[in-house]
Amino acid sequence: MYQHIKEFCRSCDTCQRFSTGRDKTKAPLVPMPVVGEPFFRVGIDLVGPLYKPSRRGYKYILTVIDYATRYPDAVALTNIETSTIANALLSIWGRTGFPRELVSDLGTQFTSRLMKKLLELCGIKHLTSTPYHPQTNGLVENLNKTLVKMIKAYSQQRPHDWDTKLQQLLFAYRSVPQDSTGYSPFELLFGRKARGPLDLIGEHWEASPTPDPVPVDDYIKDLQSTLKMARDIAQEHLMTAQEQQKIRYDATSRPRDFNVGDEVLFLTPNKNNKLQIDWTGPWRIVRKQNHVNCDILDEQLGIEKRVHVNMIKPYVNRSANVYCIVSEEDTGPFSFWEGDREIHRNLDKVSINSDLSPSQQREVKGILAKYKVMFSDLPGRVQGVQHKICTGDAAPIASPPYRVTGKISECIEQEVREMLDLDIIVPSNSPWASPIVLVKKPDKTVRFCIDYRRLNKITQNDMYPMPRLDDLLERIGKAPNFDNPFILTCDASDTGLGAVLSQIDEDGEDRPILFLSKKWHSNELSMSTIEKECYSIIWSIKKLKPYLWGRKFTLQTDHAPLRWLDNVKGTNNKLLRWSLSLQDFTFDIKHIKGKCNVVADALSRAP
Repeated sequence: MYQHIKEFCRSCDTCQRFSTGRDKTKAPLVPMPVVGEPFFRVGIDLVGPLYKPSRRGYKYILTVIDYATRYPDAVALTNIETSTIANALLSIWGRTGFPRELVSDLGTQFTSRLMKKLLELCGIKHLTSTPYHPQTNGLVENLNKTLVKMIKAYSQQRPHDWDTKLQQLLFAYRSVPQDSTGYSPFELLFGRKARGPLDLIGEHWEASPTPDPVPVDDYIKDLQSTLKMARDIAQEHLMTAQEQQKIRYDATSRPRDFNVGDEVLFLTPNKNNKLQIDWTGPWRIVRKQNHVNCDILDEQLGIEKRVHVNMIKPYVNRSANVYCIVSEEDTGPFSFWEGDREIHRNLDKVSINSDLSPSQQREVKGILAKYKVMFSDLPGRVQGVQHKICTGDAAPIASPPYRVTGKISECIEQEVREMLDLDIIVPSNSPWASPIVLVKKPDKTVRFCIDYRRLNKITQNDMYPMPRLDDLLERIGKAPNFDNPFILTCDASDTGLGAVLSQIDEDGEDRPILFLSKKWHSNELSMSTIEKECYSIIWSIKKLKPYLWGRKFTLQTDHAPLRWLDNVKGTNNKLLRWSLSLQDFTFDIKHIKGKCNVVADALSRAP
């Protein structure tokens, strides 16, 4: 039992994704190969934007370092466009020659087509570091950190002139012996110590005589032997330093073994906040490059990445609940839940007005009991009607179900069981199948949906016009009766306007059909009372044009706005448009008292 509980807790998807930080266990260190030839392999990177740009607009630095001699170089840049970086690299290679290999990160400036073409023309092999693992190019990263500290310390008094001091700072870096090689980068590259300010001071104090010139042949032979000896010693020091570094690093590490096909989570920066990291996935390992690098694939998005093993961790799947297993030889029918058509009534939930007399309450209860099926909490079903979906000659589509676990699986199971009990769905052995999708509703419950997108793509639409919903409702309700004349009653107030469309029924009573109301806009509040009354008529007739156009109707109002409109219609364009808009309608005007126009008046006061 304890083992089952442990596996259940380890397989929690939420806990695996939102665990703090990365996996504390790290893979053993794999040192970079020791390079003996100067400028055989170089590392490059970009620094910036710096917190204080120079007066000349420089705010970036392109840094380059040689893996063999640790010889650095740097160029100040105003921008980091690929063309600018390409020109800076050519200026550096004009002094050192083309390297054979170049190591960089996956920045767009280093992976663009222009940079690829430049490296191809120069015969340089491009090596890239693993995403989110700067240790691959750690040599240039350490150079960046040291160079930024030197710039800050050296440019305290004049921070905007740091670009003029860049070469002096590089000279100081090149003249200091490296702990890993035992020699300064300048000495390993040129075979002699750099003659700097300290040497000038020493020569002045000692007043040593100028040495005799050495013949060129002897100098070249001596230089070659000196360089060979220095580089051999530097390689030994490098290998010793790497061994010691690996011993210290591996003291807290252990092998991280992954196999092709394993599911893992990948640690990546958050899209909205680069300083926050999240576990994403699950990804699937598709191939292993070596002991520390592998290629992973997001099967849903089709994205493939090469990552370091320290940036991934195993993803534990929770085992799915299996209700039955059918062998291949078993060809018998599948078993399904049988529906339960027991109808639950809601008559007890119906509240009856206590103001009714006892006889009236008994009459209401009798009506409820007679039509109790109308108060069922179960949906009805239409019998004898079939709907056919035309797919033409398309082959049946059987989409596999989406992978679900935990709570989602329980919700789907509950929804299917309820629909079977309600006789809403029936078991089917159709070759067509579409996956289930649960959608959250605003009240935190779920809506059971089916993903019919693949089916919709091959469905042939029916080529006939769809009737309007309001027309269908009018037919069902048998209202209005277009054989009888219409009555339009309008009114306006300081708040808005209201209108009622009605007809005289068989009993001689005024039966309303439609109610309209509208609140005044800010630019309409400045109209006079008679203008508002006139506009209420114009607006109501325009809205009810489908009912009023082409037939005679009666217009009821408690004002005389149309008489006023007929007298002043030539004074401005707005009133003229109002007058012309009424020319298409035929109606009789009937004046009513204000106390009789209560419905339209109420609609205008509470639009």
